[in-house]
Amino acid sequence: MKKRIFYKLVLSTILIGLISSCADFLKEDVLDQTNLDNYVKTDEEAVKFLYGGIAAVRNTVFGRDFISVVDLTTDDTYFTTNDQARTSLSSLTYDNQNVHVQNIWGSLYTVVSQMNILIEKLETSPQITAANKIKIMAQAKFIRAWAYFQLVQIWGEVPITPTYLTTAGNIRPARNSISEVYTLIESDATYAFQNLKDNSVKNGNYVMPDTVKTNVAGGLEYYLPINKGAGALLLSKIYLAQKKYSESESAVDYLMNKKNLFDLLPNYGDLFDVDKENTPNRCKEVLWEMEAQAISGFENTLHREMAPAEMKLINGQDAVGETTGYHNYVPTEELVMSFNQYKDKRYKWLYQFATIARISTGPSIRKGFDIVSANQSVGGANYVLLRFADALLIKAECRNARGTVAEAKQYVDLVRARAGLNPLMAGLSKEAMQDSILLERRFEFAHEAGNRLYDLRRTGTYIREMNSYSQFRNSLENVESLTIINPSFVSDVPKQGDQNTGGDYFNIVVPFVPGVKIVDQKNLYHPIPNWDLKENPNLLNDLHTPNWN
Repeated sequence: MKKRIFYKLVLSTILIGLISSCADFLKEDVLDQTNLDNYVKTDEEAVKFLYGGIAAVRNTVFGRDFISVVDLTTDDTYFTTNDQARTSLSSLTYDNQNVHVQNIWGSLYTVVSQMNILIEKLETSPQITAANKIKIMAQAKFIRAWAYFQLVQIWGEVPITPTYLTTAGNIRPARNSISEVYTLIESDATYAFQNLKDNSVKNGNYVMPDTVKTNVAGGLEYYLPINKGAGALLLSKIYLAQKKYSESESAVDYLMNKKNLFDLLPNYGDLFDVDKENTPNRCKEVLWEMEAQAISGFENTLHREMAPAEMKLINGQDAVGETTGYHNYVPTEELVMSFNQYKDKRYKWLYQFATIARISTGPSIRKGFDIVSANQSVGGANYVLLRFADALLIKAECRNARGTVAEAKQYVDLVRARAGLNPLMAGLSKEAMQDSILLERRFEFAHEAGNRLYDLRRTGTYIREMNSYSQFRNSLENVESLTIINPSFVSDVPKQGDQNTGGDYFNIVVPFVPGVKIVDQKNLYHPIPNWDLKENPNLLNDLHTPNWN
């Protein structure tokens, strides 16, 4: 007998001010539980259900789980304190019982499940108006494509799950091939790109790209916040991951050809600082983000993870920010020393060597840190997921892969110019240009949205780069400290001398954290969580390597 089920939406009375800082999103009552036999039959119910799915994305990327799974497992980031689950990710000694891997697996499939239901309801509910059905469908398929894209990059073969409207049916699906997953992702992302709309300009300000208008209560208007530029960039990234360079370049050219809508923001830090969210033209670069507010229920708890442990720099100056935090995530020594510390504006904004007491644990990271919040546990830092700088570097990678190395250089140089760096050397080989693009991506997207992990895996360089990190780390074995330029030096050139003499050359104790990252072939993908294996033995963790089981 068919059983009715109640689908639990992600948040009750949520603020989904999520996608665009160009216009505040709205506060909506989202039902805590709803009977799917009787719900998602009207335009208003459909858009509210969409909001629940967006809230599920927000829950996925906020806080400690996502950064732990996608950033600690790279050569960019360490975990500093005593938490076995995160320490094991940082040292690459995690297993299939890791709680953060479990949480992200579950969170991403929550997003998929919600969008599956919404897509099916849009296809089968005759009461939803045709125009609004297409609008909401484009948003839903974009979100589902994004979620599956994360899943396939983290785990490789993953199950394409059916829509669960009842407890009947196949609740233990097997894993699909990577090509099958990408076929679904491409289909969703293509539909989204074709049907999304661009942001518009009203009274000199960017506004949300689309709305759903209903006749409820005399007429209500609901914003649909994902724009066509985000759709183009996501589709381009999906093609790039499969080395479909022609298709990737074609998608990204949509952004290249609309300079009035898409461009780099002049100042890198304005992308991430909470007090810069109303910066003019910020929406030209920030195409998709999850918004937060520094109030309970709407906060991004990544703030407390990133905030420095004390508010004094090692030279005694005040740190940027209003509150201390846990100082849990820091860059690796290799990443810090890879930056052009003298000229790169990204380095100068991204890090600060606070604190005096914890000099040996490395610098604190500004991304995710709300510098204006005075509450350690409540931060309003947005989580940027897609931005235009990625489009430029994708264009460069596609041009290089297709044999026009000189053209690739001009797009990398645009990103470097914003960072205050000189153009790349002319005459690079195709191989050298690819390495330069990958390195530029490392600097540009450091500690941001899983980009480093995904870049290394899609280019087949993960093992190589992790071994390179290990070689650098091993070179520190008999070294007590590294001389590092103060990121916040204010004169034209760093002042001579160290932190004890008023200079800008800090002597930083190394290593920042004990232990090393020893890479293994199995780390090319994360393991399917043990709990899910027990519930569904069809998942089979040994598709890639038996070492995870």
